[in-house]
Amino acid sequence: MAVDLYQPCPCGSGKKLKFCCAPISDEMSRVDRLIADGQLRPALTALEALDRKVTPDTSSHAWIVTTTSTVHLQMERPDLARDLLKKLLETHTDNDYAFCLYAMASLATDSYEPSRKIIQKAFFRCTRKYPAMCSHLAIGIATVMMSRNAWMATREAMSLALRFAAEDERQDVFLRLLQVDNNPQIPWPLRGAHHLPEFTGSEEHEKEFKKGQKFVQIGCFEAAADTFAALSRQLPDAPAVAHAAALCRAWDGNEAEAAAGFHQAARLYTDRSKAVECETLAQLLQISASSDEPNLVRHEFSVSSVSRLLTAFDQHDRLNREERDFSRLPVAPVAVYQIYDRSLKDLVLGEGLPAPDQLPSSLGEVHIFDAAPDGSAQALAGLVAYAGNEMETAIALLKEAAGDLLGDTSETNQPIAGVPEQWIELQRQHYFPSRLTPSQIRELEDQLFNWKLNEKWAKTPAAGLAGKSPEEAAKDPAMNIAVTAAIFVLDSFAAQVRKLLDIRKIFQQLQVEPLPLLEVTPETPLANLSVIDFQRLPVSQLSDEQLKLAFNRALLIQHPQFLYDVEIEITRRPEPLDKVDKVKLYRSLGEMELLRNNFQGALHWIGEERKLPAPQGTTEFSFTLQHDMYELNLRAMAPEVTGYDELIQKFVNYYLPKLPQLLEFLESVSAISRKPLPGISASGIVTQTDTATSGGLWTPDQPQTTASSSGGGLWLPGN
Repeated sequence: MAVDLYQPCPCGSGKKLKFCCAPISDEMSRVDRLIADGQLRPALTALEALDRKVTPDTSSHAWIVTTTSTVHLQMERPDLARDLLKKLLETHTDNDYAFCLYAMASLATDSYEPSRKIIQKAFFRCTRKYPAMCSHLAIGIATVMMSRNAWMATREAMSLALRFAAEDERQDVFLRLLQVDNNPQIPWPLRGAHHLPEFTGSEEHEKEFKKGQKFVQIGCFEAAADTFAALSRQLPDAPAVAHAAALCRAWDGNEAEAAAGFHQAARLYTDRSKAVECETLAQLLQISASSDEPNLVRHEFSVSSVSRLLTAFDQHDRLNREERDFSRLPVAPVAVYQIYDRSLKDLVLGEGLPAPDQLPSSLGEVHIFDAAPDGSAQALAGLVAYAGNEMETAIALLKEAAGDLLGDTSETNQPIAGVPEQWIELQRQHYFPSRLTPSQIRELEDQLFNWKLNEKWAKTPAAGLAGKSPEEAAKDPAMNIAVTAAIFVLDSFAAQVRKLLDIRKIFQQLQVEPLPLLEVTPETPLANLSVIDFQRLPVSQLSDEQLKLAFNRALLIQHPQFLYDVEIEITRRPEPLDKVDKVKLYRSLGEMELLRNNFQGALHWIGEERKLPAPQGTTEFSFTLQHDMYELNLRAMAPEVTGYDELIQKFVNYYLPKLPQLLEFLESVSAISRKPLPGISASGIVTQTDTATSGGLWTPDQPQTTASSSGGGLWLPGN
């Protein structure tokens, strides 16, 4: 294939190929083919040979070095690429292509902070000329920030990557951005877009603010933060400038300085809602910084006899063996025990529903590993607990239970993770006696969470409250903004652990005025609202178009209460309801009702789903079976409620003879409900049925259960 000599030369000189690297164009094409075919080592050999034919001061040498560096990056040798490019740039200082590659190699080799100046210079020089490369650089930054749980920096880097992405890569980058916004493990106020605030001032000050905005547009967040910080020193009473500086620090991954900046902006804003938003971000970043210090640690023991140790642990009244699936682990433990702060006997032998404060609390858990068959690893026990008193108590209890079966090793207090102090009690595990039904467990879990809110969270010092608990701070009018933000922070934690928090009740209990609902008209634009402001929308007052937009945002952010409110409103309006997938809507509402511990409410939405006609291309049998499987899964959570026994009989008597593959599904249902399958032996053989089925054993030539290729198909275990 002939080379177009009038295309820009790939060396990065900016000249046409005819007037630059034309003498080596054939060799360039050959190397490109080798790289495209994945023959990276032959490509390096060809490049080395070609480099001996050119002089170091030529553009051809620059192409050879940049191409060699690209191959090193593909071979995951970024340090070699970085060193080659650094040397090249000493003589080819104006080669922007090489500089952008240098930034990518530096980031991959040295991480973000040591490479920050290089990266921001690359954005400054290359965003117009090589936007696609800058997009890849931004994705690399997002990957680094994600590994650190620096979520605002991750999100903004992905947004930057989308801004510069090539047309054929935009969809992939956009999906990556949506994955960040949809990640339920990220506190919801940190997700979504955070826009720079509007600022008005003197001509000189507005010019400086716009300079910072331009830095933001090209990803130079440190330069933008420095610009806004300098302006903030000139205008110490301007909240928008402090706010802008804090955002840029967060986008640059500097969460400690960002938290301080958000605290400052919150103090300066006279608009309570803006102050609360900044304070919420400040507290979340402050909590994130506290988790950088590992307080969850691991302590190992040698084990002289695993079988005797298991017997000893099984007999101890403060240890409980847990059933877990370790089949996917490369080295699975023989057993796992939770260690509790009190005896389990009273709860095991007691009656009725225990009170939340009667439930034993976990101090840690211990994993028992057998020795490797080839002798490469000895038997050991690994204890994970919080450092300090809890670890010491757990060690003492294990040694008391095991006697001389446990020996000391050198692996002590190995850091595992950092858990923010204010969340430790809220996510601490407790013992629920096996005599309780699934419904009783859900009821008790609900009571326990509310008890912890009142007795633990409300009385424990929290981030941003000057060493005070929310209960204490709520009595100080000067701390109104901080307490309101603390409630939003609590709400974000509840959403992370899939708890439907009644935030209005929390405000009422602390006697703190909640933020008012936004005033909206059908013309009010919603696209630029922050995530926190979206929670303040008066859902029932939105126009149909606004409701659709709110629904899309709610589906993305997955805030349980807001999503529930929006979905309920959609069911009341024919036009928006006609535009959504009703099956998904009703199932989502069913899940929300379960979060509210409203089992009858979940059944109501199953009933609404059953009224829907089968989609085109889906048989009535397949459609009904899908509904029945979903309902049976749900009813397994409350098998004592009328309806479970009848539906399980339908599966055993009617569906199972036609579809033997359903046995795996039914066994999982049985495990959830803790009730044996009727008429089925331990080996999985149907021993009896109430009535003969009409179709006998299902065979592939029966069209009634054929899966639809249009999306209405039926999943079966083993398929």
